[in-house]
Amino acid sequence: MRRDYRNRTSSTGWGSANGYSSSWNTQSEEEPVHDYSWKQHIYAKDFQHLSGNTDEEYVEEQRMEPEGFAQSAEDYNAYQEETEAVSEREDAYGEDFKRSQVRNSGYVEEVEEGFGRRTGYSGESYVEENAREMESGMFRKATLLKFVAVFLILIYVMLLLIYTSGSTKPFQEVASAVESSLDKESLLKQDTQALKRYYGLNSADYEGVLLYSAEFSISAEEVLMIETKSEQQVQEVQDAIEERMESRIHTFEGYAPQQVQLLEQAQIQVRGKFIFFAVSPDAENYASVFTKAL
Repeated sequence: MRRDYRNRTSSTGWGSANGYSSSWNTQSEEEPVHDYSWKQHIYAKDFQHLSGNTDEEYVEEQRMEPEGFAQSAEDYNAYQEETEAVSEREDAYGEDFKRSQVRNSGYVEEVEEGFGRRTGYSGESYVEENAREMESGMFRKATLLKFVAVFLILIYVMLLLIYTSGSTKPFQEVASAVESSLDKESLLKQDTQALKRYYGLNSADYEGVLLYSAEFSISAEEVLMIETKSEQQVQEVQDAIEERMESRIHTFEGYAPQQVQLLEQAQIQVRGKFIFFAVSPDAENYASVFTKAL
């Protein structure tokens, strides 16, 4: 037996108990149609509870959403247009920059050509000319330095020759200059016997001999100048002077340290065949007079 659900409404049951009505209709006898409006109402109530929006606000938001999307689309299109404009401006700037480079290169070429017409040089020849000038300048400086070095060497050699060659002046002239500078109050002139006694040398073996020594034996002051006859005699006189100094130091070192100091600061000079020896507080002054007298 078939049941007929058409136009049948139940006043009791779950729908009536919850305030909802349910109607079962059927388009045909085989498939009944169900009304789910009560479920949609429950879903809307739950959404309102969770989101805090009323039905009217939710409907308004749904209505405005297409407008917002349309506005975003317009903004995006405007951004795209602006980006394309910027790209076009950059391309135009690049072209201007290339044209300016071409103009600058042309200007440089014109300047170089103008310089070449005015001076007769091209750019490469001008650089080569500058390089040649620099090389020639460096060569001139090097040549000048060489001349200066040679000049200084010549002066040094001349002074060395003057220092070692002695003097062409006669012995008595040099001796007179030295004697005039000596302190005669503390020094006495000695004879040829004193030379033999003090130095073990014979005055007759030399061109000239000048000897001054202290008046009293407690003083080490002494001045000796000898001109030898040959260069071989120079070393023999020097050896005699060294022995005399060592002997005098040994004599005074026990009781007269000041005299020992004078002996240690003695002046010995050899100029050619001239030998000069001085022990005195004024020994440097005496040596200077001897050098100038040569």
